Amino acid sequence: MNRLFYKIFAIFCMVIMLAALVLGAVFWFFQASLQESHRDQQRNQSAAFLRSSLTVFHQRGEEGLKELLSDWQNSRIAPNLFIIRGDSDRDILDRSIDIRQVSNAAALARENPEARQARISYDNLGEEYLFFIRDWDKAVLKDALQQASLIPGLPPSPNRYEAIILLSLISAGLLLAFTLAHYIAMPIRTLHDGFDQLAKGNLKIRLAEKMRGRNDELTDLASDFDHMANRLQVLVTSQQNLLHHVSHEMRSPLARLQALLGLAQQQPEKYEKHLSRIEAELTRMDTLIAELLTLSRLETGSTKITLEPIEFNEFLDQLITDCHSITVHHKKTIQWVMHPEPIYIHANEDMLYRAFDNIIRNACTYAPEDSAIDIQLQVTAKWLLVNIMDQGDGIPPEQLSKIFDAFYRATSTQHIKGTGLGLSITKQIIEQHGGSVTAENLKPKGFTMHVVLPLIAPAETLETP
Repeated sequence: MNRLFYKIFAIFCMVIMLAALVLGAVFWFFQASLQESHRDQQRNQSAAFLRSSLTVFHQRGEEGLKELLSDWQNSRIAPNLFIIRGDSDRDILDRSIDIRQVSNAAALARENPEARQARISYDNLGEEYLFFIRDWDKAVLKDALQQASLIPGLPPSPNRYEAIILLSLISAGLLLAFTLAHYIAMPIRTLHDGFDQLAKGNLKIRLAEKMRGRNDELTDLASDFDHMANRLQVLVTSQQNLLHHVSHEMRSPLARLQALLGLAQQQPEKYEKHLSRIEAELTRMDTLIAELLTLSRLETGSTKITLEPIEFNEFLDQLITDCHSITVHHKKTIQWVMHPEPIYIHANEDMLYRAFDNIIRNACTYAPEDSAIDIQLQVTAKWLLVNIMDQGDGIPPEQLSKIFDAFYRATSTQHIKGTGLGLSITKQIIEQHGGSVTAENLKPKGFTMHVVLPLIAPAETLETP
């Protein structure tokens, strides 16, 4: 996993080196331009000194010229100004000079009388004097060169200080490259470790919290990883629960089937009776398996529910009509008032029918005889509220939150036959429709189920699916 880190680090180092080379070239060009400017400045100053000395020579002669040169000795330019009288190999201040430079300067002055670096003049007696600047072509201010900074913009300083600065900049660049490479590679390493943990079966691993604060694409990738891990955990947990519940719930009917088969073998004369009981147990097992599969598909989302606009008044009216035989059998009545305005919701009619049918059947089962089941509709701006109330004994308050769990049976209902999956399936169906279902005991007596479903605008029902 460190390969990516090294690659990123190497790329940043190459970028820093390239930037250093480019900056070095720019600095070198700037320094060369600065040195050339220094040369031009020195030449201009040297030429000005030469012209001034000519003026003094014409006005005051050699003695005045000597005084002037003596006064200029402390300047940086004057030591390069030489004045040769006649054929002498020494200047008027008795300074030695290379005879070849004297010859070259004299030749230049005669060839170009207006040359800036060499002139010939005569005193009142006709004596020839050669004025010239030594090393004109190499004219560079030594002090300027010694003090010039390799890094433009820095004050003049010894080279060791510049070396320290350059090394500091390089070190800072390498540290920055290391930090950036680590910043980029670290979350990828975290993702790698997360996938490794997931592959080993750790479905609880989550990464988004570890990358909190980055707010970049890698954080989004970690969130996607968490979503995937959560989805896998739900699927695996659902399968494990399904296997556990199936094995638990099948144990009793299978034991009864074995017992009935044994009785049928021992009592051939009661074969028909035992066969009908075996058929009833098989039917119960088939119902249980079907409901288990339905619940599992709803929990995992493997069953895609197609939603279409329906009018809820018509839907509920048809459902209550279909439940008439059940209410008559249980000696109950259903009271409800159709809402004065059409109520449109998005729903899978078959699935929603199953959910409300299960709630109404439970109310008919647990409510006392000759009582009424009251259904009330309330409409808000965005929601439909359906309250289904009966006059039963209700459920112990501490068990209200558990009745929607698979196979959970409240203590007040354990004497009534059932799979224990009805309300779990109902809850999953309602939630698949974007709603919610809750239970509440009524005072002084009674029980109600609250179903909340999202509304749609009437105009949407006119669209052709």
